[in-house]
Amino acid sequence: MTDREQENLATRVHALERALQIASDGVRIEAADGTIVFDSLRFEARNILSHEHVTSNGLEKALPSGQVIIVAQYEMDGGGRLTVVRDVTETRKVEDDLTRLSHMDPLTSSSNWSHAELRGTEAVEMARRYKRPFSILRFDILDLLAQERRENRDAVIKFVSEIARHSLRVVDTLARIQDGRFIAVLPETNLDQAMPAAHRICDRLGNSGLQHAGQMIDVNICVSAVEYDDQKQDFAALVADAEWYLEIARKNGPGAVEARPPNKQESN
Repeated sequence: MTDREQENLATRVHALERALQIASDGVRIEAADGTIVFDSLRFEARNILSHEHVTSNGLEKALPSGQVIIVAQYEMDGGGRLTVVRDVTETRKVEDDLTRLSHMDPLTSSSNWSHAELRGTEAVEMARRYKRPFSILRFDILDLLAQERRENRDAVIKFVSEIARHSLRVVDTLARIQDGRFIAVLPETNLDQAMPAAHRICDRLGNSGLQHAGQMIDVNICVSAVEYDDQKQDFAALVADAEWYLEIARKNGPGAVEARPPNKQESN
């Protein structure tokens, strides 16, 4: 490279570096012969470049520090290569928060139906692929509409959600479908393991009265439990079976728990 070419390149590098540093968290510029003419990359980015294939599409990496960066490389006109690093940690945090909120029921802070459906579909795939058990619980609050005031109904719904949440495991997904209707997805759980959870929710509600607005409100539910046991069954079919058994439980009265026996399909 001649002196004039080096001078022209240095001028381009300086202008480019100033522009890129405004919108990036690290820059490397290489000449056509591979000479590094500017480098403000940190160790983590340099380490990624030495071990990973990076393109203009960008490679996203989560660092041990919790920081998330995107490393991208571009071929420059006339030869040479440009590497740019962007810190997207805050962006990913905002995206994660938005995702979490989109999966949350605003009244109870439990999951909503779309999140339960997602978790249930994932559980079906795990069951099919690895022959792992999972079950679902469906339960409804009985006589919810007997509470004429909306704030009373909301209090009952939140009360049931709280009791159910503390009766399930951290890995389980509790979701409110609508009004006083709930579903729980229990991964790695067969029917024999799911039944105690169903009875635990009923027993805790039966032993706990809801004191609200100066009055004691009796809260009752009925529950159905269904285990996935058919390789052709999808999550929607499993929920349909749970609804069928929930109707039996409803007829049997408050606190009733009904389960579909394993390896047996029922339909209306």
